[in-house]
Amino acid sequence: MATDGQILDSFQQGKLELFYQEVYPRLLLYAKKMLDADQKFYAEDCVQNAIYKVWTRQDSLHTALTSLMSLKIYLYMSIRNEIFNIRRKQSHHNRYLSEQEDPVIFRNAIIENEARAAVFEVIKTLPGKEREIIVMSFL
Repeated sequence: MATDGQILDSFQQGKLELFYQEVYPRLLLYAKKMLDADQKFYAEDCVQNAIYKVWTRQDSLHTALTSLMSLKIYLYMSIRNEIFNIRRKQSHHNRYLSEQEDPVIFRNAIIENEARAAVFEVIKTLPGKEREIIVMSFL
């Protein structure tokens, strides 16, 4: 079993084997517990993204990551943020799908798009100055 100092030093030197043996399994477990059952397959991506962010920002984070504990805290927070982003995207996706399935919303969207297209066609037929005023005022 390696010490925290050894794990951090090897990580900072680019030797990730020790880090992946000692720290990675706990990060992965954390991500899996935070994700919903149908999103568990994102766990490894969340952990890898968090590690990559730390790895690429090591120079700027050097003063903040003075111990293995501070590195872990940063990684846990990054993983949590990755999971929040996944949930937010899933929520938007679900809302979009439900709107597409609702016939009233779908019909209203079609009517709105057709009305907008008709207005733009009428604006195109206006004389130069009037068209310019409308475009500058409303568009």
